[in-house]
Amino acid sequence: MTNVFNNARDVDISNATFNVHTTTNTIDHHSSNNPEFDLLLHHCALAALADAKERSNAPKCDPDTRREVMAEITNWITDDKATAEILWLHGSAGAGKTALGQTLADLCRDAGRLLGAFFFSRTGIGQGDGSTLVPTLAYQLTLAYPGSKRVVVKHIREDPGIFQKNMKTQMNKLVLTPLYQVQSSAPYRFKQFLGRVQPRVILVDGLDECSYPNAQCELLEVFVSAAQDPRLPLRILFTSRQEAHITRSVNDTLAHGRTPIKQIDLSTDPNAPRDIRTFLEKQFREIRRIHSDTVADSWPVQADVEQLVKKSSGQFIYAATVVDYIKSGRHSPSKRLQVVLGLSPRPTNDSPFSQLDRLYHHILSCIPRQMLSTALRIIGAIVAPRTSVGHAEMVHCPSPAMLECLLSLERGDVRRHLSDVFSLFKVAGRHDPVEVLHESLPDFFFDPTRSGDFFIDMRQVLQELSEGGSPARLGPSGDRCGE
Repeated sequence: MTNVFNNARDVDISNATFNVHTTTNTIDHHSSNNPEFDLLLHHCALAALADAKERSNAPKCDPDTRREVMAEITNWITDDKATAEILWLHGSAGAGKTALGQTLADLCRDAGRLLGAFFFSRTGIGQGDGSTLVPTLAYQLTLAYPGSKRVVVKHIREDPGIFQKNMKTQMNKLVLTPLYQVQSSAPYRFKQFLGRVQPRVILVDGLDECSYPNAQCELLEVFVSAAQDPRLPLRILFTSRQEAHITRSVNDTLAHGRTPIKQIDLSTDPNAPRDIRTFLEKQFREIRRIHSDTVADSWPVQADVEQLVKKSSGQFIYAATVVDYIKSGRHSPSKRLQVVLGLSPRPTNDSPFSQLDRLYHHILSCIPRQMLSTALRIIGAIVAPRTSVGHAEMVHCPSPAMLECLLSLERGDVRRHLSDVFSLFKVAGRHDPVEVLHESLPDFFFDPTRSGDFFIDMRQVLQELSEGGSPARLGPSGDRCGE
């Protein structure tokens, strides 16, 4: 296969990290003597661009990791015969979706493939409600195809209220129609005749970071409509956690045969542990180089590396958080590794997992307040036995049916109460074990200094489970207590 990315230059790929920070929408308000274009800029979130200055330190993939996933995605982008114009890259929290998105956006831009990119952020002004996505894509369209600016400006002049219309109308008027008119021009058709026309990529990262579920589903509908337009060679790639409403919308689209959607699930990537090990080993080599006067060449032992890989559960955020903590220039790397491994007490006011904790708090805060108490009871029953040897056999990896029996809940309560945290727990069938997607979750929930309002008292959980039942009282299906 000829790789269109071979000509990409000056691509800076570094370690994957997760940062929660506040950004601002930095728009140049200087008049351009074009009031319609100024109006477009006013509705853009320029901080959401892949090359925005606010994203200068955005996470990217290490070049020695995610090779198979990157190859699969680039093959899809460059394959003119691909049956799906939409690709959904999903995975649990901290799996590295944004790092992949940033890396792909950079490569596509350097290869002349990127039509537009948008990185959602709940904390970035203008990056969280979805209203700025289409205008921001339209702005990037005018850069990728300067001839489209005239058409975009014309539509804004004819309807200055276009930005208050629904997103599908905005997409048609500000992106798809201008793009089609440019591609209908004689020079473009000549390139098409010569076989030099390649699909352009629209990349939207963190759809689940858009504040409102209804807006997320509306945007997905916009993607589907754009992909269905046979006039336009587009590849639309979006990333998100596998939230219930997004999954439902994708499944509905597939069920009705509207347009194929290719899916890549990072949570099932068999190479993730290998890649995390590679990442850790490279980072530890760099730490040894910087601290050569205090750290032995044999540090750390392989068993410690393997323990960190296991704790990562295939999620890069754990490994990246650990590395950021250990490589602090003002502290001993070996002592900090001992703290991470739980072999040394954590110093007062020390937060080795602050990045990870912010992510967990962010996800758990999506649980409605009136459902939180029951949700924490359910979560406690799932994670507590994993940390208590004395009760390990009682309800190890319980199913929803077993949990509802033990906790005296109604049928379906487990799925309902965990529906907002499917990026932390995998709830499959009613009698299938609930899977904890992050090995480090119990450590978070049982430490009040980390979990705060989400703290779970393990003693109370184990007492409730002891009173609720045991395998001896559960039938083979776990559906009834005492049978």
